Amino acid sequence: MDIKKQKEIKPSVFIAMPCYDSVKINTMLSVIKLIQQLGKSGIEVGIHTMKSPLIHQARNYLTSVFLTTEYQYMLFIDSDVEFEPEAVVRMMVAKKNIVCTPYRVKSPDITKPVYTVEFKDPKNILVLAEGLVEIEAGPTGLMLIDRKVFEKIIKNRTDLKIINKATPKAGKSHEFYYNFFDFGFKKGYAMGEDVSFCRLARDNDFKIYANIESSTSHHGGYAWKGTFGESLKSVK
Repeated sequence: MDIKKQKEIKPSVFIAMPCYDSVKINTMLSVIKLIQQLGKSGIEVGIHTMKSPLIHQARNYLTSVFLTTEYQYMLFIDSDVEFEPEAVVRMMVAKKNIVCTPYRVKSPDITKPVYTVEFKDPKNILVLAEGLVEIEAGPTGLMLIDRKVFEKIIKNRTDLKIINKATPKAGKSHEFYYNFFDFGFKKGYAMGEDVSFCRLARDNDFKIYANIESSTSHHGGYAWKGTFGESLKSVK
């Protein structure tokens, strides 16, 4: 799959890596291979990291830095997710505003794949020609987002502006420091910053898609490896 053939895509990707403490070696190798692959296709790549135990704070800060640049896409890569460059290429050529590649949850039972993906109707899942499915919410640990998503949310939701200048350090990026990612609570259920962001995006008329054909590994004490599309076969 060659990105250069997709003339409509602006060749620029901002890699945003939130880190709790360190980056898994498998993730770093994935990033290196990705940068090499995109470079061969003439895609401009930038990268920025933030170390924080607060994942929502890290995502909001990295987004604010992204918005000070001219990159077209922001690509979140969490520090414990392993993937092949093909997964990102597939997301880019899909030409969607928001696309993620789901990875397995670090569940106690390693024999049963679990994914944090929400569907409007789990019993009626339509797989598109690009190997994508539309979803209600998905994980942000490997997610590609067009800058127009954030620009529209800023325009529509000025109430999300974070005025605390202590985090991040006051500077140009603080102009774009908004609470895009936050932990939520609704009808007795807590939701992570990824689900909260997806709902915010959908409230602003953006659709969200998941790439179901790429294999990933979620690293911890064990490598939770799998392909989201395989898990959907058991649903039907």
